[in-house]
Order: sequence, then structure tokens, then C-alpha cells
Amino acid sequence: MASWVQAVGSIAAIGAGAWFIQYQSELARIKRRKALLAILDVAIDTLAKEKSIPEDDLLAGIQMVNINLHRTAYIRGALSAIPLHDLESAEHVALVEDAIEILRAAERHVEALGGPIAGERVTAGIGKAYRERYARMREIKALIERDR
Repeated sequence: MASWVQAVGSIAAIGAGAWFIQYQSELARIKRRKALLAILDVAIDTLAKEKSIPEDDLLAGIQMVNINLHRTAYIRGALSAIPLHDLESAEHVALVEDAIEILRAAERHVEALGGPIAGERVTAGIGKAYRERYARMREIKALIERDR
């Protein structure tokens, strides 16, 4: 009878070990998702310090040339440093790549225009593109949040 009890105990221990590994894996997944969402929050805040972009395309363009390029580059680097195997799906990989490209495009526009002093060189088309990028960044975050 003692060997029978020992066998049941061993099976229970193996089952508990397997459950614990799964539990730890889920905690790590949640932690990675929270970190990704936090980086996307900072990216959104960096793109629009005022939490919104003016409806007027010219005013939106002027706001865009005033974004902080150092912070934008830092956030882009943080997103680029996320190992692809840590992302939950191919869709998340594509979304992170979209977010990186949005930040890269914003940097290119600001640099091409000459930074905050470039107000007179801003066109309505730049403001419209900026508003679209901001909306896409918010959409990316919402899509990743949705996949909980």
C-alpha cells in the first residue's frame, strides 16, 4: 500500500510542477504585454503632448514639428529591442513594426523640416499625415490590448 500512495504522490507532484510552470509562463506573458503597452503609451504621449492633435491640418503640422526627437528615438529603440519571439503572435510583430515605422517617419519629417523653427515650412499635408500616424498608433495599442 505504501508504494501505491508514493506513486499517487509522485504523479501529483509532477502535475503540480507542470501547473506551476504554466502559471509562471502566463505571468511572464502578462508582464511582457504590460511592458509593450507602457512603451506604446509613451509613444502616443510623445507624438501628441497635448493628448490630441488639432483638426486643422496646418496646426497639426506645426504641433508635429515640435515633437521631442530624442524621446521619439528612445521609444523607437525600446520597441526595436523587443525580441520578436516575446511577442504573442505574428499580428503583434506586424503591429510593433508599424509602430516603429510611425516613429521613424515622424522623426524623418521633423528632421527634414528643420525642427521646431520650421513652422513656415509646414504644409497641411504634413499635418494630415501626422494625424493619421497618431490615430494608427492609438489603433495599434487598442489591437494589442484587445488580444488579452
